[in-house]
Amino acid sequence: MNKQLSFVDVAKGIGIILVVIGHYYPENSPSFYKDLRDFIYTFHMPLFLLMSGGMYIYTKKDIPWVSFIKKKLKRIALPYLIVSFFIIGIKLLTQKGAYVENGVDSMSFFRIFYKPEAGYFLWYLWVLLWMYIICSLSDASIYLNLLMIASVVLKFLPIDFSEIFCLSELKNNAMYFMLGVTLFRMKIYENSNVARYRLMFVALWVLLSLLWFGGICKSALLMSIVGSLGVLAISDIIGDKSQKLLYIGASSFVIYLFHTTFMGFAKSFVFKLSNTLFVENVYLFILSSFIVVLLGIILPLLLQEFILKKNRVTKFLFGYK
Repeated sequence: MNKQLSFVDVAKGIGIILVVIGHYYPENSPSFYKDLRDFIYTFHMPLFLLMSGGMYIYTKKDIPWVSFIKKKLKRIALPYLIVSFFIIGIKLLTQKGAYVENGVDSMSFFRIFYKPEAGYFLWYLWVLLWMYIICSLSDASIYLNLLMIASVVLKFLPIDFSEIFCLSELKNNAMYFMLGVTLFRMKIYENSNVARYRLMFVALWVLLSLLWFGGICKSALLMSIVGSLGVLAISDIIGDKSQKLLYIGASSFVIYLFHTTFMGFAKSFVFKLSNTLFVENVYLFILSSFIVVLLGIILPLLLQEFILKKNRVTKFLFGYK
């Protein structure tokens, strides 16, 4: 990614760290951790969807629709199926003798074709595929403008959509993808006025966050949009100064796919030592949380560098060039 858009990888790095933190949630977690997790959940996935919409526009090439969809199926659907089979297989082998969240059965292998059975966090991939299919039907400005309007209407439509094929998540999250599409169509990353006011965006997010923690403002919609823009503003300030965040951001997809599996093993080990002790002692809870989250980030990176990128088959299966 060019230097001008390095803030996107930085934002992905921040975002995926927050995703991993949010997915570690033991029973009877301390109240401060519950509040932190609830706060993270107000904006971390809207952030990823916004960036996905933006990068869709930025990287979109003039290729036939069928070729584009085939490319996205290879990049998203194929890893989704592989990871789903892997996670379900691991759960079936370990759930009788170890702590496993959201148990599975043999029919789970079938259900992955219409719902994120292996782990609900995979809904994001379903929504991405839906949005790529819908957005790529036309490049016309009026079409994309109408999609932006339709996504807002869909968000507030007082009708429950089915969870099959993650239609309910599509309803609730299409707006964020289209917001990214709209902002990047406007080329805000080239606008010097936006750069001048990025500290203002950060300050607004900090203020809103303080109001949220204080119980004064609990608007999920406001938090999702301001939080996403706040992280992007912070990422733009950081730029390419943090190589670690750039690397984590560039590797966010593999971390997203595998972090719950590695965290599952770590959590199982922690709980075997003493679930009660690690939860009731706040210092041990912080220490164990740090270790589990760290492993959820580092182990997928090691998997990527020493296995996925080294083998011709895995390079194809996981979309590495």
